[in-house]
Amino acid sequence: MFMQQKRFSGGYVHVVALIAAVIVVAVITLIVVNMRRNPATTNAPAVSLSGCVSKTFGSGSSGHCVGDIQTLVNYMENSGLTECPFTGGTQLALSSVYDNPTVLQVQSVQGWAGCYAKQEGFTSNVQQTGTVDKATWGELCTYGYINPSHNGAAGSAKSIAAGKDAGCAQLQQS
Repeated sequence: MFMQQKRFSGGYVHVVALIAAVIVVAVITLIVVNMRRNPATTNAPAVSLSGCVSKTFGSGSSGHCVGDIQTLVNYMENSGLTECPFTGGTQLALSSVYDNPTVLQVQSVQGWAGCYAKQEGFTSNVQQTGTVDKATWGELCTYGYINPSHNGAAGSAKSIAAGKDAGCAQLQQS
């Protein structure tokens, strides 16, 4: 009788240990996925940003950084991201002028970011303003430069070049 009890207890301990291990792995996986999706939540030292990604752009802005924004937005529009639909559906002219079509397409990217975050179970820090701030740069850089998961999509090489020019690599470090 004593031997049977001991064997049962040992089996029970193994089952509990296995369940605990599975739970720990699941929690660690969720943390890592969230950190990759939302790099601002890590405890890494802050990197001082420079270049385009350090600035905010909106209606009336112009220059090469706006051209980078337009290129990254066009890539996201055509890259086959299917988690949430884009509502704008317009291919931007690469004019380097932050005009009304650019505002509307940036709002589409920002709306997509909010939808994707909701589907993944976290809150997005991207506001649907039509202005490219650090949070929006994060989305543009993540999907157009840092992790272009749809490399065969139209414009992927141009998007990667625009992300490099804009300084997207800095966001990956911050």
